[in-house]
Amino acid sequence: MRTFGAQELTATSTAYDSLNAIRASPAKRTSPARVRIAIMKTEIDTQIISRSPEIMSGAPVFAGTRVPVQTVIDYLAGGHPLSEFLEDFPTVSREQALDLLERVKEMLKDARI
Repeated sequence: MRTFGAQELTATSTAYDSLNAIRASPAKRTSPARVRIAIMKTEIDTQIISRSPEIMSGAPVFAGTRVPVQTVIDYLAGGHPLSEFLEDFPTVSREQALDLLERVKEMLKDARI
């Protein structure tokens, strides 16, 4: 399963920075298992889109749901407010939808059309 996150690299590097700070500080001892859990949690929290052949025939969906990303784009293009999309698809969080739209905005900013 391929998963994308808006801040995946930043979150991962932040988690590793935290890990290095813990290792450098003899006063604070944290088990490696707890550090791994913290890193995994950070990555999970930042997931926006996932794609798997077993879910919706491989179409990109909001992570943790079966809601295709295309659906929010169709809603907005049809003149529907984001609040209506979120009401109709409660498994998608507002944060996920906004992060996706921000990511698309950033991609378009650098695109040559």
